Amino acid sequence: MPNPVYSIVQLKQMLDAFWFENTNRSINGTDPNTWLKAMLDSCCAGKKIISGITAVGISNINLSTLKTGDVLGGKTLATGNMIFAPNQLDASENGLYIVGAIAGETERHLDFLDAASLNGYLLVLDSPQVGIGPYFYATTDSGDGMIIESADLSSYAQKWVPLTPTTDFTPTPASTSTITMSTDQTANIKAGMAAKYKIGGVYYYGYYVTVASGLLTIGGIPLSGDIQELYYSPLAGSVDMFAIGLAGACLAAASTTLIETTNKQKVKWDKQAAYCVGFSGWVRVDDSGATQANVNVLNSSGNPVCNSNSGEGIPFGEMWSKTTINIDPANYLISNQGAIELSTDAIGSNGDAEDLTVQMILVYP
Repeated sequence: MPNPVYSIVQLKQMLDAFWFENTNRSINGTDPNTWLKAMLDSCCAGKKIISGITAVGISNINLSTLKTGDVLGGKTLATGNMIFAPNQLDASENGLYIVGAIAGETERHLDFLDAASLNGYLLVLDSPQVGIGPYFYATTDSGDGMIIESADLSSYAQKWVPLTPTTDFTPTPASTSTITMSTDQTANIKAGMAAKYKIGGVYYYGYYVTVASGLLTIGGIPLSGDIQELYYSPLAGSVDMFAIGLAGACLAAASTTLIETTNKQKVKWDKQAAYCVGFSGWVRVDDSGATQANVNVLNSSGNPVCNSNSGEGIPFGEMWSKTTINIDPANYLISNQGAIELSTDAIGSNGDAEDLTVQMILVYP
């Protein structure tokens, strides 16, 4: 079994990377880096760290039956996972355990055979768990009962906050873009936040267009079947926007290189890979005829992100238009170092629409 104990220096290096995207958030007026480093310095100096804990039992766990495939803290357990049990009815059972393949095989971690052996350790979850901060400092009292000083960072440290099927939402979508809510999430989910959902064993990304007490509206990939998992991201850094403007009568001729042809520019995506979950557009002057030209975003491979109008995109006029649930899951990934382009079919009646603006909504996985 790999040694799970990390040095303070190693953990701080990991934390530096983790908190980079959260520097605009604060804890009681202090930025997360400063606050967390101060917490680590004060409570962890000279102490060790146990990393890679899969889940924590917030109440009593039946350790005699716990096995691979069981769910703890919203996480499905696998053989060899490390779990932390600090709230057992029998306090002598508190401690670290390794999950077994079948009932009866889950046993204490060989390096920590009782609760007292964890005295002075910082315990680190491998990924956030609902209701539990990803970092928490554990000590023990004179007996086997454990005192947990929790650095509860879950309000903003969780990249993706899960919602519970049936309890929070109805798994069968109300439509291809709407989800019926069982509990009011308007205090947590806001319009424009990133969405992540699992359908048919595949994860998709989108964004929340509107949020009501009983209904969520999604923009992005259509809700084509029962939703197995649903998440929202409270981190502002999970969503990005990229805009480009093209001057003049740029929609007069069909083109798959509108940016290069009109602006004599090329656009390369230097950020981490992201999903284009929607885009909107506007022209300053409408086509003078009855029909406006369709516009689309092309991904790093030159394929259309929107599948409306046989992949030609959506028409843009003097009123803002935007995609809804018409994003192609095969084409919405924008790769790091990949190109971004715009296309038009130029079916505008007279080809004289002027001055195009396109805004793309991107979600980081």
